[in-house]
Amino acid sequence: MRALAIVAWLALSACGPTVLRERPDVAAGGSASVEQAGDAHYVRLRGQRLGPFVAIGSDSLRTSPDGAHWAFTARDESGWRVYVDGRAGRAWHGVGELVWSHDGADHVYAASDGERWYVVGPGEAVGPAFDGIVAGSLQLAGEPAVSAYVARDASGVHVLVGARRFGPFEGVGALRLDAEGRHFGFVERRGEDLFVHVDGASRGPFEDVAELRLAPRGGGFVASVLDEEGAWRALERGSLGPPWSSIGAAVFDAQGERLAYAAASGPLERASWYVVVDGERRGPFDHVDHRDLRFSRQGSALAFAARSGGQVWVYERELPIEAPFLSVSWLGYAETRPVLGFVGHDRRDDAIVVGGVVRERAPEVRTLRLSPSGERYAATILRSDGVTLSVDGRHHDYLDVVDATMGFDGTGAHWAALVATTTEEELVIVRDGVVVERLPWDELAALLQAAAKQACAGGDPFTQLRGRVQRVLSR
Repeated sequence: MRALAIVAWLALSACGPTVLRERPDVAAGGSASVEQAGDAHYVRLRGQRLGPFVAIGSDSLRTSPDGAHWAFTARDESGWRVYVDGRAGRAWHGVGELVWSHDGADHVYAASDGERWYVVGPGEAVGPAFDGIVAGSLQLAGEPAVSAYVARDASGVHVLVGARRFGPFEGVGALRLDAEGRHFGFVERRGEDLFVHVDGASRGPFEDVAELRLAPRGGGFVASVLDEEGAWRALERGSLGPPWSSIGAAVFDAQGERLAYAAASGPLERASWYVVVDGERRGPFDHVDHRDLRFSRQGSALAFAARSGGQVWVYERELPIEAPFLSVSWLGYAETRPVLGFVGHDRRDDAIVVGGVVRERAPEVRTLRLSPSGERYAATILRSDGVTLSVDGRHHDYLDVVDATMGFDGTGAHWAALVATTTEEELVIVRDGVVVERLPWDELAALLQAAAKQACAGGDPFTQLRGRVQRVLSR
């Protein structure tokens, strides 16, 4: 299908500039592009043509998480500069990675003067000099924003969090910064031993550290550590838990007050699995997948899926919900109320379960979404000739649905999705079942190109597509 297969977006003209790269501008409803005219390079952004530049950083044209700001790197006669919303930073010999804060209000980036590397913070404040900044370590969180990163020089490896500096160390990994920018942690290598550092306090030595996770706020943390006896233990807020043969990834609630993880006791081929919640174990089960542990947004409820006797049960508040299934998917809570939804899969059909009640049965459910309160649901159901989008049991038939764009507005009164219609070879945005926008070919190409780039970079390929649909919902 042409609408889903298009990947070329070059606009070629004998007398005009060539569009080299284009990105959708979700906030403004247009797009931003890199253009070339002769030997000169330009950036066209929200009605402005910026340049000319000697060069534009490869794939550097990026938007902030909230879509309100744009940044790119460009080289003029003085050197490389970071431009944010068209405003130029200072000139450098080279520029490395740029990181936005979660709300898009601040950014930091790595830069080099040709001899040393620096981290440049908000307001172009320049940090200390190092031989290098470890790629992928740069982070920014909190309000006011606090940066954290790993750097190296001749003396060793250093960790910098705001104005604080730790080290030098032989090696550092797993740098973490909580959502408020107040608490941090990392794993230090010292010879063959590993140590867990949280907020400046060191704990260890350990034979291995499989995971370090910080609570979103409040200073809580958990690390899966291997002791000298060969047992895995949860290091929680500085205290070691009981020994296990295996520990899965831990999950905090949104407030950082509650903690849950899956753990196994005994040889793995015949282990008994438990879910440890706030220090208390639940089980045993034949198996628990740590990816199936979910706290409600308020933290008042925990749900998980566990296998026993060849079937999968969903538990909430220690009680099983409905009957067992062969497998379970799309387990999750609504945003504003502790309403749980999931899809249970059986041999004959699938069950859409919301709030402990089977709301609908269908041959093959592909996706499930809940409204913010959990009072409504939307699901995509596969058919032999297309896809049915079911909203509270009311069916809308399409050739296909871009599942990641399907969602409700903040009140739950309206829903929208990007779909391929059954009558035309194009992608359209439907709102409450009515076509409200048809994507122009140039915008569709830009959206798909942005999705492909995000996927190649390991990010969410549907960020821009989802934002485009959310703009329609917010009207």
